[in-house]
Amino acid sequence: MTIIRIGHGAYNGTNALRYCFSKAQAVRVLCNRGLPRDKARLAIKTLKTHACLDINYAICELADMTDILSNPALRKQYGYYMTPQELKTSWKNASE
Repeated sequence: MTIIRIGHGAYNGTNALRYCFSKAQAVRVLCNRGLPRDKARLAIKTLKTHACLDINYAICELADMTDILSNPALRKQYGYYMTPQELKTSWKNASE
């Protein structure tokens, strides 16, 4: 399961926290935040672990959380206590 974190929990607006569970969903979220579709696709395609984007003069963080949340030892080390399925269930009804 692909898990991409967009934004940071301490911010609102462009850098608001949102977990995405597919690349298409991540592109939709970035487009809704003001990034052109072609730049959003390129950003998600080239994302390795962590990146920052400039969206309308605001910084937006991107992180590929697939490896961390899929491995129980890494998940515990980084302080994530939910499994990927529980995380997906909790973010299911969040707006994009």
